[in-house]
Amino acid sequence: MIARVLCIAALVGLAAPALADERLSAQQFSEDATGYTLYYEDEDGERYGSESFDEKGFVTWRSPNGQCIRGGWKPYNDDLCFLFDGEVQCWAYFEGDVGRYVRPVDASEPKLRVARRDRTPLSCFGEEFDL
Repeated sequence: MIARVLCIAALVGLAAPALADERLSAQQFSEDATGYTLYYEDEDGERYGSESFDEKGFVTWRSPNGQCIRGGWKPYNDDLCFLFDGEVQCWAYFEGDVGRYVRPVDASEPKLRVARRDRTPLSCFGEEFDL
């Protein structure tokens, strides 16, 4: 009987990290992002890009090659919906074992971990934006 209880406890302990991810609100994202630059990594730890958020809802996305595009974002329920180049994509914000991360609501792409956050403005290749 004790062996069975220990086995169940061990299985619950193994399952706990998978259950640990908590979806955060769009308000929490706004508090974490507004006035900051967020730096993202993919699930392999590779640099994915960075985004700078201003107080008016505008966002600048910088790809790893240094090119930038400007767009906007707004909360929709607890989704984070971005508009770039006339296309809308909504993301969800989470806290988990890897820290804070975002994942598209439609889950078509892997999660992107917020690797770093600071107040340094983005430097864009040629300071030109694709609008």
